[in-house]
Amino acid sequence: AMYPNPNNGILNIHAGSSIIKEILIFNLQGKLVLQTNINSVSAKVQHTLQQGNYVLQVNTSSNQTVFKLSVQ
Repeated sequence: AMYPNPNNGILNIHAGSSIIKEILIFNLQGKLVLQTNINSVSAKVQHTLQQGNYVLQVNTSSNQTVFKLSVQ
């Protein structure tokens, strides 16, 4: 799960029982704008992304999940 969305600077991510290994955020042109390595079932990520839409990819120990992220 990822919240809040729309977002304004602090993103909370929970992977249930899976371990989050990496969080990637891409702009809509496919450019990587944020990458962080995690080793936990949850993460709080602070960012300074400009207003707009992004693609959030969460890589865990068991799978990969993609979310649409809106920043206000």
